[in-house]
Formats: sequence, structure tokens, C-alpha cells
Amino acid sequence: MKQFVIVSLFIFACSLAVSAQKVKPKTSACPGANGLTQAEITGILDVHNKTRAGLGLPKLVWNCGLATTAQTWATRGIFEHRAEGTYGENMYVSSAQTVVPAFGVEKWLTEKPGWNNSTATCQDGKICTHYTQVVWRKTTHIGCGINRNASGKWKVVMVCNYNPGGNTGGKAY
Repeated sequence: MKQFVIVSLFIFACSLAVSAQKVKPKTSACPGANGLTQAEITGILDVHNKTRAGLGLPKLVWNCGLATTAQTWATRGIFEHRAEGTYGENMYVSSAQTVVPAFGVEKWLTEKPGWNNSTATCQDGKICTHYTQVVWRKTTHIGCGINRNASGKWKVVMVCNYNPGGNTGGKAY
């Protein structure tokens, strides 16, 4: 009987752990500073997810690990993409320290007219990769970081990392 109770408690504890893993993550600031307020994180997600919903795509979920990766890169204060990347990456810079981070996402969306999803091509002379990363069908998670004290021309450097990364060939959505 004692073994049955112990095994039952173990199974119950394991099922609780599995249930806890299935709980949808909250959209909340991550432990450690990523430079973004809760309202800014919500704004970034809202712009992404409104755009994705318009295309019938699932919502992106905030990921603290991606946010930490993005913050590490943003802290450098340099406007350059990583040479190699495990994740998708969008960057936004501004000379105004008071810029709202969601505005950076809106700027990426201005690339939409140059993208032809039917042919999976970007119009000659245009850049579409920021837009296509936002709407990449296989991407499920996002995390961003910001540096509001960069030196030089750009005072703000915002980095968003995406997993799985997009722009790997073919249609975005």
C-alpha cells in the first residue's frame, strides 16, 4: 500500500508538471532588464499579431530567452545584424530617444507593398525581409531588447529575435 501511495503521488506530481508546461505563457516582462516596459512589450506583440491575424497566421508568443538574446545585441549600440544567426532578426534604429518601440515594427510593415507572396519575391530595389520576418508562417516566438543610450547617430537600437527564423526561402505566409 505504501508503494502504491508513493507511486500515485509521483504520477500526480508529474502530471502537474506536465500541465504546468501546457499553460500558455503570459505576455510579461522577463527577469532581468531588456529595456522594455510591459506596455512596450504588449505594443510590440499587438502590432505583430494584428498583422499576422489579417493573414490568418497564429499569434506570436513572447519568449524571455529570445528577449535576452536580443538585448545582448542591442546593448552593443551598433546598427548591424549578426553575421550568423540561430534566430530571425529585425533591427530598428532612431535618433529620437523617446520613440515608441511599436513604431519600429510599424516601419518594418511599410515594406509590404514590395513583397509578392505568390511568387515569393521582393520588388527590385526594395527591401522586404523585415516585413516577411514579421509574417513568416513558421515563426511562433519573439523576444526584443532595446538600447536607448547608444552613442553616435542612432540613440535607440531595438532588436527583435524570432524563432524559428524566417526568410529561409519560399512564401512568407
